[in-house]
Amino acid sequence: MTETFVKERPHTLTGKREKVGIDDACAFLARFDNGSLATFESTRYARGHKALYTFEINGEHASIFWTCTTCTACSTSTTATRGRRAAGGTST
Repeated sequence: MTETFVKERPHTLTGKREKVGIDDACAFLARFDNGSLATFESTRYARGHKALYTFEINGEHASIFWTCTTCTACSTSTTATRGRRAAGGTST
């Protein structure tokens, strides 16, 4: 699903109000061939973070978080098979 919250905006060069032709937010669900599920979302209007480009994968035994703002930082978190925390989170 997509949504355009602000239907008209001033043109950056002329200042004239024009109809917006791009969405402000998008969200969708996916199911992969192996049965795993994914949730994807993006928005121009999230408050608190400006231009926070991130990617996160959460699995049964581990998670990984990556941010495009530094392009070299990556955080991981793993758990033991019985739900105990194995090796705490790490960052590189």
